[in-house]
Amino acid sequence: MGDPHYVAATAIVIKKEDGRFRYLISQRSMSEENFPGLWTVPGGTLEEADHKLVPVNESGQYYNVMDAVVKREVEEEVGLQIDNIRYLLSLAYPKKKGPALCLSFYADHVDGKVKLNHEMIDYAWITVDNLPKYNIIQGIPEEIVMVEDILNNRPVKSWDEYKRIVARMHGKN
Repeated sequence: MGDPHYVAATAIVIKKEDGRFRYLISQRSMSEENFPGLWTVPGGTLEEADHKLVPVNESGQYYNVMDAVVKREVEEEVGLQIDNIRYLLSLAYPKKKGPALCLSFYADHVDGKVKLNHEMIDYAWITVDNLPKYNIIQGIPEEIVMVEDILNNRPVKSWDEYKRIVARMHGKN
């Protein structure tokens, strides 16, 4: 039997204000094991009981479990309710106990005011123009720029192109 898989999900939470899309980022606590002090988007792991958050069909299958995970994690980490959850991309990486898969989503903020849990120490609603002002975990700025393109009905580019766009935003060529 193979190594166990670690499955996680993140959500880029969106609201529109003054005609512009804004994206929620939060700063991880300095006591966090991974990426202490860096800025991120809400997310977390698939837990054993998560399938119970959605109804089971007649074949014993649970659909939209990751949507439920994303809703739970956003509410736990930042106190917001979200809806209209859409898949963005996937990311795989090695962990000590086996491979990890992270599914990235984007979703609309529908209710609630930001209330951070103990894992987070600050938050900001940012526009794409604000990305260079924050030390954000690698890859998340590219995801936010991709979502901005989608929301503005622009064609989605290659991942390499998003990396170049973000590098230019940070003054790197």
